[in-house]
Amino acid sequence: LQGLRKEAGLEVTDRIRVECHVPDEAAAAIRDHGAFIQSEILALEMVLGEAIEGTEVVVNDLPCRFRIAKMT
Repeated sequence: LQGLRKEAGLEVTDRIRVECHVPDEAAAAIRDHGAFIQSEILALEMVLGEAIEGTEVVVNDLPCRFRIAKMT
């Protein structure tokens, strides 16, 4: 996700919102470790949801799709 932040032209200190469309296995990990993930990537919101337009990233051999946006 830090790479997506950089590609979007966001500063490392910008607070972001992350939308995630991931397989069940990854969703469970996000739910279990969401607070830690958010603190590491400076996300004010992390939302698991339906199919979204975003960037596909393979995480632990699972296809995941993420969209990030700067929060104001």
